[in-house]
Amino acid sequence: IRLLSQMSEGHLQASDERNDLMATWQANWKGDFEIEGKYQRYFNRRLSAFGGFEGSEEDLVGIVGLHLLLPFLIEGEIRIDSQADLQVSLERRLAILPRLIAFGRVE
Repeated sequence: IRLLSQMSEGHLQASDERNDLMATWQANWKGDFEIEGKYQRYFNRRLSAFGGFEGSEEDLVGIVGLHLLLPFLIEGEIRIDSQADLQVSLERRLAILPRLIAFGRVE
């Protein structure tokens, strides 16, 4: 949880071997906010399914999807929301030094 004079940002997570329950938020001093709540179930090391909600001050939508770990440690995600918007993303993180990480994301 991070509280600043102009914004608040946070991530809460409870998990066990196969289940994750997560909540994230961002809010600024003007009253604008973004929230996401998600339950994720791991089937094996490479595949998990999730469901939950995401929203802002304008709208709130439900989401469901799959999270995949592809070769070369590329993380793939396929999600669809309750307004039938499909999103596919690929992400890769690479530790260059112990405190320096390069990452890329394609949606």
